[in-house]
Amino acid sequence: ERARARASDLAHGLKTPLAVLGTVSDQLRTRKDAETADLIEDLVVEMQERIDYQLRLSRLRQRKRGEVLSTRLDEVLARIVAVIRRTAGGERLDWQVDYGESLHVDIDRNDLVELLGILLENASEWAASRVRIRCSREGDAARLIIEDDGGTLSAADLDAIGSTDMRLDQRPHGNGLGLGIAREIVALNGGELEFGLAIGNGLQVSTLLPLSR
Repeated sequence: ERARARASDLAHGLKTPLAVLGTVSDQLRTRKDAETADLIEDLVVEMQERIDYQLRLSRLRQRKRGEVLSTRLDEVLARIVAVIRRTAGGERLDWQVDYGESLHVDIDRNDLVELLGILLENASEWAASRVRIRCSREGDAARLIIEDDGGTLSAADLDAIGSTDMRLDQRPHGNGLGLGIAREIVALNGGELEFGLAIGNGLQVSTLLPLSR
C-alpha cells in the first residue's frame, strides 16, 4: 500500500511540470523552432507513458501465499473481444475465436481483464486482416494463444520482445510497455508468457495460466 501511494504521489507531482513542458513546446512551435518543439513533445510523451506504466503496475493485485482465486477464462475473453470488435481497429478484422471448454483460472478477474485487454489490443493494432484466438486445457493449466497476421516481425524483433533484460524503450515500436505489464501480471500469478512468429510473420503470444484448484 505504501508503494502504491508513493507511485500515485509521484505521478500527480509530475503532472504539472509535464503540462508546463507541453506549453513550452507550443510556444517554441509558434516561434518556428519546430525541431526543439518536437524533441520536447517526444520526451513528454515518453515520460507520460512511463508514469502510466508504473501506476498500472502499482495497481496489480499482490498474491498472498496459498491464496486460490477463480475466474472463468472464456467469459472474460468473450467480453474483451466484444469490446475490441467495436473499436475502429477491431471492426476491420476477422476475429476467429475458439473458446474451448469452460476453464476457471487461478487469477484475479481484474488482472485477467487487464492482461487480455493488453494482448488483444496489441493484436488488433498490428493485424492486417485477422486475429486468431485459441483456448485449451494443458494439464493443470489453461493455454491461451493469440495470433495476428501483421507480417512485420523478424526473428530479431521476436528476440527483443521476449528478452527480459532489454529496456522497455528499446523494444520494437508497439510491443513494449503493454507487453511488459502483461509479463508482470503473468509472473505474479504463476503463469508463463511466450512469444513466437505466427503464420505470415505476425506475432503469436502464448499464455499459460494455472487452473483454479
